[in-house]
Amino acid sequence: MGKWTNWKKEYGARVAYEDYYKPTKDAVAQVLKHYTDQGKKIAIWGGGVKGTAFLHIVDKKTGYVSCAIDIKKDKVGTYIAGREIVQCYDIKNGDVDVILMMNQKHFVQNYNILKDQNVECIIHDVDEIVKRKLTAKDILAGKDMEQDENNNRALTEKIQIELMPLLHEVKRVCEKHDIPYFLCAGSALGAVRHQGFIPWDDDIDIGMLRKDYTRFLEVARKELKEGFLLIDAGDVPDYYVGHAKVFKDNTALVNRETSHLRIHHGFYLDIFPFDTVPEEEKTQDEMRNEFETIKSKYVFMKKWNAYDGKNPIKKYFANQQYYKYKKYSSKKVFAEMNRVLTRYLDSDSTLVADMFAPYNKKLFYDLKDIYPVKYMQFEDGEYPVPGNCDRYLTVMYGDYMTLPPEDKRYVKHNIICFDSEHNYPPDKKWMKKYYKKRG
Repeated sequence: MGKWTNWKKEYGARVAYEDYYKPTKDAVAQVLKHYTDQGKKIAIWGGGVKGTAFLHIVDKKTGYVSCAIDIKKDKVGTYIAGREIVQCYDIKNGDVDVILMMNQKHFVQNYNILKDQNVECIIHDVDEIVKRKLTAKDILAGKDMEQDENNNRALTEKIQIELMPLLHEVKRVCEKHDIPYFLCAGSALGAVRHQGFIPWDDDIDIGMLRKDYTRFLEVARKELKEGFLLIDAGDVPDYYVGHAKVFKDNTALVNRETSHLRIHHGFYLDIFPFDTVPEEEKTQDEMRNEFETIKSKYVFMKKWNAYDGKNPIKKYFANQQYYKYKKYSSKKVFAEMNRVLTRYLDSDSTLVADMFAPYNKKLFYDLKDIYPVKYMQFEDGEYPVPGNCDRYLTVMYGDYMTLPPEDKRYVKHNIICFDSEHNYPPDKKWMKKYYKKRG
């Protein structure tokens, strides 16, 4: 990466997050100094935009943070803000004493990786520190890692109640049209370990083989009852994920970080396609890397950072990836992504992969581990899960039956609007076009 390109990237990161990190900059710096004075080695987890911005804004001169951890192999050996990026799977117990998690969305995944590798260290959630504007004393006391019983658990339970009608409706459509499906990811884990939702989980995940997924999209657009909406790429202006979701209309569950996007902000259920992948590992990696590159382009061209300032130059740098890719046709990029995913659809390979799962690791399974499915209790009824659930969940979570410590058993919500009867008001204008198109 050239100096000019590197400077643009780092400057853009600072601009995008300067107002985010500055209010707690001094408190976090005090914490970093405290740990450094104790001789502790500090790392951040996140070699992307947020990690770059954090280092420049909070720790540019002092150098308390020694390195950055990331899950992506292609970042290993590169640098952000002068710190080398190391891969998470290379971290051993004793390598670092303190890890600052930069992205709350990946907190659980990252925590599980450390647990599987028996890495013991102090962990802090930077997003939680910023959200709650914690003092240095509070951070050192671990307040960012404590569960807020009144807010988090109560809200999670309300969300779970709102999600069950979505599951019932998807089940009804699939059974009526004989479309195979199964609970996957956290929902499969919930069925196995809790016979329902993981108590601190706030979503439902459904998996389908690609051919079944394609048929479901066709059928569901006609068959879903009033009040339910199937939305995937092309349906709404800023829809930035490649898999479909079924939404409960006239509801709102708005996360602060995506509240500015023109997407449906209601309660939803994820539908993930499982695609056939080649059996040779080298070809697998080539396919996955090609897909990830296109997927990143698709995300960048749809999703921009909310910049509240009036300086157009800073606005450009805060969203340079968005401006770089928005000139491309969204439909063409999406089609390109799907061409990669379906390349081996008619091959003899018996391996399938969940490429859209929000985990930065290979989730490849033998088809015999998925089908035939078996039925397990999930809340109010029995639902299909992968037939070899032990193999499936081990690939995804490692030691999946061991509960995380009590202070990790919760979802950290950053919800600015919760409404079980009305859509998010800013959605009304652009949603008219969707309803008209849908007929």
